[in-house]
Amino acid sequence: MRVFHEARWMAEQGHRVVVLAPETSPLYARASMAGLTISPVAFTKRSLVQDYFKVRRHLKNIRPDVLNTHGNMDAKVVLAAARGLKIPCVIRSRHYLAPIKNSFYNRLLYGPLCHYIFTTAEKTSRQLVQDLEIPVDKVITLSSGIVPPDQLDERTTARNMLCKELGVDESTRFVGYLGRIAEDKGLLDLMDTFASIHQQYGNLHLVMVGEGDLAERLKGKAEELGVKQKVHLTGFRNNPWPCLRAFDCYVQASNRSEGIPQAIMQAMYAKTPVVGTKIGGIPDVVLPHKTGLLIAPNNPTELATAIDEVFNKPETAQQRVDAAYQMICEKHLLAVMGQKTLAIYARKIDGLKSI
Repeated sequence: MRVFHEARWMAEQGHRVVVLAPETSPLYARASMAGLTISPVAFTKRSLVQDYFKVRRHLKNIRPDVLNTHGNMDAKVVLAAARGLKIPCVIRSRHYLAPIKNSFYNRLLYGPLCHYIFTTAEKTSRQLVQDLEIPVDKVITLSSGIVPPDQLDERTTARNMLCKELGVDESTRFVGYLGRIAEDKGLLDLMDTFASIHQQYGNLHLVMVGEGDLAERLKGKAEELGVKQKVHLTGFRNNPWPCLRAFDCYVQASNRSEGIPQAIMQAMYAKTPVVGTKIGGIPDVVLPHKTGLLIAPNNPTELATAIDEVFNKPETAQQRVDAAYQMICEKHLLAVMGQKTLAIYARKIDGLKSI
């Protein structure tokens, strides 16, 4: 969860962090458990007016140096509530890639109501500049920074643990996915691809880690394709690192709007070969034949070819793994992203002391 990790990191650097979030949200729960200062705000259409006055009172009381909004509804409420309060640095973060209408309201939201716009992918930044005619220097791409584990398991250890959990032979190899179990993640294509190649590699299994409304359909499809015994939907994992470390190939087959998936960067840090699609921000990190293999979306045949290349050319796959790991360490860890963010904040603030 990007917002939580950023907030906690900022607090650990000695900055004063206040989180406004719905009381029923995972962010509220995790921020509370971490001891961050948090206040409940519903951010719903029904509570719009009430939220506006509540947030404005908070902002007058807190007097923040930096204000950063991360969602659609909270941006509408908070940016309006902040108007006229002379907050030195106001950010509108946009984490997703989707068409945006060039309306008066959006020009206001992304224009005079904020100083900067943060996006997670270059494609999103270009889209905002093009669609809303926003100055290039106002839109800044900052990919989500991942929080690395204290220690990575040895690959053999991680694989043996996963084999034991799933009740499969220790010779099993894994193609894996981590994230929301949904159709826009290309998981139906991944299932078709797996069904077409699994016999070439003997004991090859497909593991999908996460939750979502496509799960039952995927189970049915696995049965139809005759691979039910080789497909595993594990559900949500608080700690996905052992799975990522156990995978022999990580696949992100997304077919619709996408930022830079944290799971791709986590897989790269886990030193697992990555295959991704040419969607959204994925090409920002999956550099073709340098840090991973990049394919067209909705193309099981091309996906099968890429997975084959991972397994059949281990030396070149390892070269991509090494380059990807180095790139993540240099550019995409939370601490790196945090320092870049603070540097941007400081442009607007003299003597940055509190957030």
